[in-house]
Amino acid sequence: MPLVVFASTGILWLIMAIQCNRVRIHFLKQCPDEAQRHVTPPGYRSPKNVTFLFREESVALLRQHVDLWKMRQRALALIVASALWPILCMVALGIALALDI
Repeated sequence: MPLVVFASTGILWLIMAIQCNRVRIHFLKQCPDEAQRHVTPPGYRSPKNVTFLFREESVALLRQHVDLWKMRQRALALIVASALWPILCMVALGIALALDI
């Protein structure tokens, strides 16, 4: 059971990272002028890329493009799921151990 939890959490985190990176890359392609102020180009790592989906000015820019907005919403859902999934699994495992299942 713990191996399944670790594997599924890792897969979920990988999918989340890919989706967040896709939003950034599509934003760079669709709005190159604005994107230069908000994210770094592919190949460069920066804390700006991590907080990009949460900043107010980025949200305003992404909301103007329907496809980018949908991608952002999917990325946020994956972020929430990646935070909740390990917690829920540990609670379920704790209950199973407490009930001796």
